[in-house]
Amino acid sequence: MDLPKISQEFRDGDVQNFSKSAFSVLFVRDPYSRLFSGYIDKFLYPNPHYWNVYGTKIISKYRKNASLESIECGHDVTFAEFVEYVVDTYEYKPRLLEDHFSPIHQHCRPCEIDYKIIGKMETFGDDVNHVLNELGEIHIKQLSVEQNLNEVLLQIANDLHYYKNLNKTCLGSVNVFERVRQTLYLRGFLSKDNIINFNISSLTASNVKQYTQMLSSKISKGERRQRLVSQYKSLGKSLLDKV
Repeated sequence: MDLPKISQEFRDGDVQNFSKSAFSVLFVRDPYSRLFSGYIDKFLYPNPHYWNVYGTKIISKYRKNASLESIECGHDVTFAEFVEYVVDTYEYKPRLLEDHFSPIHQHCRPCEIDYKIIGKMETFGDDVNHVLNELGEIHIKQLSVEQNLNEVLLQIANDLHYYKNLNKTCLGSVNVFERVRQTLYLRGFLSKDNIINFNISSLTASNVKQYTQMLSSKISKGERRQRLVSQYKSLGKSLLDKV
């Protein structure tokens, strides 16, 4: 957390000169996937902070005849409303976009910095190991950087425990367990056949391994991609053109 940021320590000209001699690496992600992931994690998944800070504003601006509960809680932002907020904010005030939703180029300045390697999140494991091999003098065994389902479920278990002890003014307006199920489904951890019968309500930190076994079957990349595509198709041509 104490590492200095180049943008804070150097002027633009210094950054460009520095990058020419540095071994600099940039990782990017398919922007459609990144935008959808931001919606899932911050608005579909139970996230009172984002609901309160962003959801209330989005609903107030983009929903006609919104209920008082939706305006006050921001708990039921739709994907279309979220996307409209992102593209409008980027067009008029791009610096106001939250980091999870703003384009990579606003953070990493690829037109100014001479990145030696540009990797992709879709092939993150292979690309990270390629970077380590290129460095040469660093002797590290091949890393496994696949998303760890145990860690995902442990985080969910901790969140569910936290929500039980939280003032449920707005959380009480949603089916928390259904939101978690939908999140696991759209992130590719839960198959279409299992989503209805999958009971997440008894998940705790102590039985994470049991749940991991229930979700261990891999969902194909094609199936995950289809879930993403279907969500974007629901936006309509006008909004898709803005995206």
